[in-house]
Amino acid sequence: MAGVVTQNREQWQSKSGFVLASAGSAIGFGNFWRFAYLVGMNGGAAFVLVYLASVIVIGIPIMVAEFLIGQKTKLSIAGAFRKLTNRSGVWSSIGLIGVVASFITLSYYAVIGGWVTHYLAQALIGNLPVDSSTAVTAFSQLSGSPWPQIIWYTLFSLLAANIVARGIRAGIERYSRSLMLLFLILLIGLFVYSLNLPGAIESLKFMFTFDLSKFNSTAAMLAVGHTFFSLSLGQGIMVAYGSYLPKKITIPFASAITTIIDTSTALLAGITIFAIVFSFGLAPDSGTGLAFITLPPILSTMPAGQVLGILFFFLLMIAGLTSAVSMLEVVTVYLIDEWKVNRTLATWGSAIAIYLFGLVWLVNDITVVDRIAGGYLLILGGLAIALLVGWMIPAKILAQTLQVKTTNGWLSIFRWLNRYLIPTVLIYLLISGAL
Repeated sequence: MAGVVTQNREQWQSKSGFVLASAGSAIGFGNFWRFAYLVGMNGGAAFVLVYLASVIVIGIPIMVAEFLIGQKTKLSIAGAFRKLTNRSGVWSSIGLIGVVASFITLSYYAVIGGWVTHYLAQALIGNLPVDSSTAVTAFSQLSGSPWPQIIWYTLFSLLAANIVARGIRAGIERYSRSLMLLFLILLIGLFVYSLNLPGAIESLKFMFTFDLSKFNSTAAMLAVGHTFFSLSLGQGIMVAYGSYLPKKITIPFASAITTIIDTSTALLAGITIFAIVFSFGLAPDSGTGLAFITLPPILSTMPAGQVLGILFFFLLMIAGLTSAVSMLEVVTVYLIDEWKVNRTLATWGSAIAIYLFGLVWLVNDITVVDRIAGGYLLILGGLAIALLVGWMIPAKILAQTLQVKTTNGWLSIFRWLNRYLIPTVLIYLLISGAL
């Protein structure tokens, strides 16, 4: 087991590389359908305001806490919890929640990644479905047949493992920087294109009309829960990324920029997709089916439809791949730190174990496991982070790591939020069952 911190631990080469890698982790498949749908069905602007408040009051403090824990200990989440609590076995076990959450989530996330890879290949050869019945049949055949899925699931899993196996600078940072810059350029381009569609105004109304008749306490809790889902909090990802963080990078600044990029992406993606959906008079409540059933026929019949189809599924591919890389890194760095396994063996061992476990989701519904791993475990992980930073780490250590004075007003607010407000909200969220 881990005893001391290794002195040859890699570090991020640049602030931009670290921020883009963190943003890449936060930006995932859900940015393209889940956030915009939640906004439109739960009060529009009312939901957005609560979500933004949750991001500021809960999301950013938890992200800062995760980066802080990683930077201070230079360890994965389980080892970090143990080190900061004087080798408490209980806290080390609690830290394993993040590792388990990442392991399980990636096992079915990669299945969806395989679907996206398949549709990208179909777009490249101009073979996307051209009508709704064909789209339903095509997706049913893919999702209902294990062997075709295995090909694309394997390819997606190999891409993620290959990046993580290369390490931080040559792998995660290098590829995240390139992929995320390309992602942002393509997304902005599609967003500008969507503003010229007839459904653009309806898309904006769907997402930003202040409709209190659709907003209630459940909607508010959904907004809080989505904060963890959207920002990749509570599963040790930001602790792992923070463990490679040099002192020259300021944690609060990096957290704020990462959050801004992720939230902006969710808004731009939502407006873009629903502008297309409303332009063709379709319903916006298709969930994951939006990408694989609703949109392909539309993209096929639009001007330059093949190009649009390629761009859309390439965007999804990047979003999914950068998130998958971050989840695999959580498991990998746990093996490196706790069991002294070298990166190559840790990466491929983790990838193979996750891959084999994920074969289960090729033929089974992922709804329940997604709610557990992508909902309850994230909130539990976030609750543990808040309690650790709020109660177990002395103010002097927090101030030192965040490079502020112990009398700093923002530090006092940060501690108060993690001690009282955030735990209270998260416990209520767990009890309410709104996840």
